Amino acid sequence: MKTRIAVAFAVLAIAGTAWIAGAQDKPADPKPAAQQAPAKAPSDAELIAAQKPSYPLDTCPISGKKLGADAVDQIHDGRLVRFCCKKCVKKFNDSPEKYLVKLDAAAPKAKAN
Repeated sequence: MKTRIAVAFAVLAIAGTAWIAGAQDKPADPKPAAQQAPAKAPSDAELIAAQKPSYPLDTCPISGKKLGADAVDQIHDGRLVRFCCKKCVKKFNDSPEKYLVKLDAAAPKAKAN
């Protein structure tokens, strides 16, 4: 009887030691995907800085006036659109698809140059 108790105790001791050792070897679980921070989307300022050098128009898509140092930059659906003034921004926002056609038409020409 004492032998059976000693064997049972030894088995439990070995099993407990293995369990503790296994728990210590595992790295901490990373956060589940739902808790991880989403990838940071670029800010409007970052998008403007990235797209401005290759912007295809040198005129406002609304008024046709030459874009100067005081041009107003806006991001629309991830795209830079530049205007001569804030009034033109409002007109653009009323029907952007009407004016994006001009930007789309100028883009291939700018890439070819």
